[in-house]
Amino acid sequence: MQKYRSRLGPAINRVVRESARQGGGYLASDTAVDTGEARSNWVMTLDRPFEGIIPPYAPLPKLGIAAMTATRKTEAFGVERNSSIIIRNNVGHIGLIEQGHSPQTPAGLLARGLEIARLACRGIWRVA
Repeated sequence: MQKYRSRLGPAINRVVRESARQGGGYLASDTAVDTGEARSNWVMTLDRPFEGIIPPYAPLPKLGIAAMTATRKTEAFGVERNSSIIIRNNVGHIGLIEQGHSPQTPAGLLARGLEIARLACRGIWRVA
């Protein structure tokens, strides 16, 4: 039993980190780009949501900054000190993109991102 208990925390960390990395990466890369505002505003934080709006990155697409920030946030997560990784987008028109009002992004972006996050965790829970 102790063998499994000592592996539980690291396994939870891997699940949370990988699901956030994969799901968040999908959301950022698949968000429609017109002005770049929506894609630039996928923000990953630990425990508290980001409240602001970021000016669009230019030139687009430029996921490098978002990817580096997301990697730092996910690697910093630890179940012993954090309760969550929050992925949020505060721009007013993200709901319209989610509903399929952009010809570049079909409706259901969030559901697809959640499914990618779920699939990213397969195999992590296997205990030898």
